[in-house]
Amino acid sequence: MTWDEAKENCGSKGQGSLAAVYNDMQAHEIYQEMTNVGLHDGRVWVGGSKKSGDPSWSWGDYSLFDGFAEYCRGESARYENNCLQITFDEHGSGCLDDLQCDVELPSVCAILLY
Repeated sequence: MTWDEAKENCGSKGQGSLAAVYNDMQAHEIYQEMTNVGLHDGRVWVGGSKKSGDPSWSWGDYSLFDGFAEYCRGESARYENNCLQITFDEHGSGCLDDLQCDVELPSVCAILLY
């Protein structure tokens, strides 16, 4: 799905949103979900996005965008595109990267529990 399709899909699941990645533990949980469905490396949409011309990222669950912020290509990756994905290598190590929003990738949803 594209990032917008993935966001809509997650939203259709009640209180769901694309997963936010606050720290290494959550990145590991996303990787575990990927391996559960047979994906052992690659890219997955997560809930980070920004508006064109604005360098500030936000998570789809409206939480602050800080904490886990290791970018695959360093700081330059923060400003080129408006949608965020996480890339995992074959060892499960993940990093964030921006990407054009119309690229089709798998995605991971999260549901807020109150």
